[in-house]
Amino acid sequence: MADLAGAHAKIQRSREHLNALYRSIKRWDDAKTYAYSLEPDPEDRARWLVRLSMPDPPDVTRWALIFGDLLSCCRAALDHTVYALAVAHNRTDPPPDADRLQYPICDTKPAFWSAREQRRIAALSPAMRAEIYRSQPCVGEHGTREPALNLLRTLNNADKHKLLHIAALVPQRYEGDFDPPIRGECRGILSQGPTEDGAVVLTLEFSEPQDRVQMGLMLTLFIGLEYRRTEQRYVGLGDAAGACVIATRNTVGRLERFIR
Repeated sequence: MADLAGAHAKIQRSREHLNALYRSIKRWDDAKTYAYSLEPDPEDRARWLVRLSMPDPPDVTRWALIFGDLLSCCRAALDHTVYALAVAHNRTDPPPDADRLQYPICDTKPAFWSAREQRRIAALSPAMRAEIYRSQPCVGEHGTREPALNLLRTLNNADKHKLLHIAALVPQRYEGDFDPPIRGECRGILSQGPTEDGAVVLTLEFSEPQDRVQMGLMLTLFIGLEYRRTEQRYVGLGDAAGACVIATRNTVGRLERFIR
């Protein structure tokens, strides 16, 4: 008898990992163990630096372990679903080619229709395979956002070989006003990539030297997960984790009708 009990259990476990990750991130963020200060460049007073102070950085290794376990559960939930579909279609457990069964995740249509990927779902009915095709990252519009199943596949594969790289804080944007007003014009340059204690996160370049600068600065930083497939190189850790869990749940849900 085919069922999705295993897939649903894996999804539930991934949600537990997600909640644990959210709680850990919130505890660290609420403690506000980081701050930033504005200081002149000692060699050029037309350049002022916003420097980060983070004497108590988070345990990013723990975050990487939790996130890696979450990815494994999501990946397994998809594979459990393919196995259940094969059992339902063939009315036998184990189904034919059980060792080959795997949920394909492809970002191009030729890749999905390749012999290698089709072998992974050969034991499924044409209708089942068609529904899996419609769930692929290569189908539909995703805008500028990386499809969540691509995130899942790429990061899960990477996690099998080494811990995922998590940056405690990555500069995202800033805003603020000078009081009193400055002389001339100012251009702000955010640092690229991750930061550490004492790092410069924002450089303010003025059109003329400044004796004194006071700024009501709002600096947005995020906990970044290295992901080289995007132009920014980093995606938000919490956003990526949530997207993988939701995409897995939705993908399993759209295939559930073949099991009932």
